[in-house]
Amino acid sequence: MKTNLISALVLLVIFLSACTAPRYVPKTQDLDVNVYGSYIMIKPLQGTKVNGELLAVDTNRLTVLMDSGKQKKVSFIPLKEVKGFTLQYARPKSYWWSVGTFTALCISHGVWAAVTIPVNLIITAGIALGANNDFKYHKDDITYDQLKIFARFPQGIPADVVLNTKPQIKPRFMPHKGPGKK
Repeated sequence: MKTNLISALVLLVIFLSACTAPRYVPKTQDLDVNVYGSYIMIKPLQGTKVNGELLAVDTNRLTVLMDSGKQKKVSFIPLKEVKGFTLQYARPKSYWWSVGTFTALCISHGVWAAVTIPVNLIITAGIALGANNDFKYHKDDITYDQLKIFARFPQGIPADVVLNTKPQIKPRFMPHKGPGKK
């Protein structure tokens, strides 16, 4: 019984450690100065899920920057093909440390530990899960018009921004080559 409980706790910690936000998602205290878009996970009607930074939202599509580590790719998803999405606009505080800490403190309760350990596990895990779901919106919670404020470019992608994966280097001006000195 004790081995099963420890194994379950270890698996829970491993599982939850994989649920982290990308580095560009700001901490709660940095929300007002973040220059990036929010992290969005889109589930289309057909095909594979699209995860990445929300660049822009216009009247008929979402523009998402996907980063696979090796390369970055811009994807355009028509709004009519979106089944659902989850938007994370800030990193939540992690309270998973409290699950193990407060459970270990229950050992000092003696005989009552048989009651207080499960109660403590349920309560602290509930708080940690609740905090993990803070700073998230789902498709049912927000409209596409409201979704714009979480994009990198809330008013749309500017005309001077080129969206492709191959870098294009174009000089903004041509330097004047006057007569050289001899």
